[in-house]
Amino acid sequence: MSQRGRTPKERGYRRSVLVGTATLLCEFAVLAVLARHVLRARENLGGGPHLSPPAVLVLPLLVPLCVLLTVCFALPALVVAEAVGRESWPWVLLIATGIGAVPFGTPGGFAAGAAGAVTATLVAGCVLGVAALAGRAARRRVRATSARRALGRTLGAGALAVALTVLLGHGAYATGLVTPYAPPRLGPGATLHGLWQHESGALLKLDPDGRALAVGLGAPERRGCGGRGTWRLHRGENAWQQRVRVDIAACGAVQLWSVLGTEEHPKLYRTSGDPDSPDVYTLDKY
Repeated sequence: MSQRGRTPKERGYRRSVLVGTATLLCEFAVLAVLARHVLRARENLGGGPHLSPPAVLVLPLLVPLCVLLTVCFALPALVVAEAVGRESWPWVLLIATGIGAVPFGTPGGFAAGAAGAVTATLVAGCVLGVAALAGRAARRRVRATSARRALGRTLGAGALAVALTVLLGHGAYATGLVTPYAPPRLGPGATLHGLWQHESGALLKLDPDGRALAVGLGAPERRGCGGRGTWRLHRGENAWQQRVRVDIAACGAVQLWSVLGTEEHPKLYRTSGDPDSPDVYTLDKY
């Protein structure tokens, strides 16, 4: 059946799927930018958050994923709201939250407890609810607005939302309202001296006289090494470039440990494997 031969109701539901899918794509873009800003303020390995190759490969799947989410969750929320005569935006959001709680809230509960389940449910409800509301608006204007114009308006509003999120995030960091993460500056004194322990029980002891002792240290090149050697601090030009050089013959090559954590809880770490998704071996100050 051609578009002209369809009833306004049929065209309205198809328009809801089109606009709802575009809305979800825009929402994911906003959430991605917001996550990047948030991760910049949290402990990271330096270089800031980025899209790894596996993440880039997932991007083309977003369109069919958004279509699926719109058809299976956002559109049903709109249909249920219409069926019960509750089409105002609070009711649409509430119904979408209830529908989204089944696939998104329950797994979150198993993974992160009650708080995780509630957070996952609320986020899913808001994301799906906004898509349902956008679909509702598109369906109501099916006679007055073409599908191309409705899609253009949605993508334009989404681009504006992404731009505002970028500007607000950069503004928060530029004004000092939010501080980007930086590792603590470690001096050669008491902060470095003492025991550094891995969660497995492996130990690295750094003595004030430059001597080092490893017990069961899981270096990337050799697992479970131990023995005596020396250590030295390279301060570098900034906190990101400081390195602790540990030379223990039993552990093979010289190890360069980088710094993470905070002034109160410093950490030493090494990476191995794929640079885009490295394995991180961390020692906490004992």
